[in-house]
Amino acid sequence: TTVRMKQSRYQEALEMYKEYETLIHFSPEEAWELYDTVYRNFGWIYTSLRDFPKALEYFEKCVSVKRAHGVPAHWFDQWDLGKTHARLSLQLGRFEDLALAAQLIGEALEMHRTAEPSDSIM
Repeated sequence: TTVRMKQSRYQEALEMYKEYETLIHFSPEEAWELYDTVYRNFGWIYTSLRDFPKALEYFEKCVSVKRAHGVPAHWFDQWDLGKTHARLSLQLGRFEDLALAAQLIGEALEMHRTAEPSDSIM
């Protein structure tokens, strides 16, 4: 799947990842960390396909699966949510929704500064 994504063959990556998901014999309750990664990868694939509503659905699942296990959202979750809200707002011409995107991205940056103070890239 990663190779297909790097080759910009997003539809093939989606088909492969859907097949991969059928091979997982654990539920999100049993293997939430695995599903966090699975949901994030689906989100990235749908982002590449410009299906922002579906991408947002999967990024929200990342947060939900963590919260169900008492784990707070990671700064990267906020970052993905913010970027996806921005893309969706622009795609739909709902520019007033960009405020939510900016808020989420701002929260992600603050969370990142706290979690990884020595990382100067972000």
